[in-house]
Amino acid sequence: MNFRKLTPLILLCLIFLSCSRTKVIVVDIGNNLVNIDTSVLQQTDYEFRMGRLINHGLKIGGVVQRYYGTSVAAGGGGDSFIGFSIPRSMALTPHSYFHAKVNKSSVTIYGYEKPDLFPNPIGVAVTTSQDSLIATMTPYPEN
Repeated sequence: MNFRKLTPLILLCLIFLSCSRTKVIVVDIGNNLVNIDTSVLQQTDYEFRMGRLINHGLKIGGVVQRYYGTSVAAGGGGDSFIGFSIPRSMALTPHSYFHAKVNKSSVTIYGYEKPDLFPNPIGVAVTTSQDSLIATMTPYPEN
C-alpha cells in the first residue's frame, strides 16, 4: 500500500484502528480505499473485550491462590479459601465489575462488563482452586 496516496483522515483512522488492536483488511486500488471488513472489526472487538475480562479475572485468581497459601497470621487463608474477598481496588474497573463466590475447595470469580457501556455485555467466570485457574464464558445476569 502506498501511504502517500492516502488522505490524512484515512491515515488517522488506520493508526487508530491499529493502536486499538483491531485487524483491518484494506484494499488500495489507485487512490481509492476500497474495503474495510467490518465483520473482522466486530469479531476482534469481541475478542478484545473477552480477553480483557479474562485477564483481569486471572489476576484476581492469582490473588486468590496467594490468599490460600498464606498463613492466617499473615492475613491469608492458611490452606483455605474461606474468608477470601476481592480487594476493592480489583473489584471494579472502568469497563467491568467482579464478585466472588467462595467455598471450601475453590473460589469462582464472576466478571461482567458494565451494561451502561456495552449494549450486549459479556461475562466470564474464573474458577480458582489451590493449583489451577479455569476461565469460562458466563451469561450476563438479568436480575
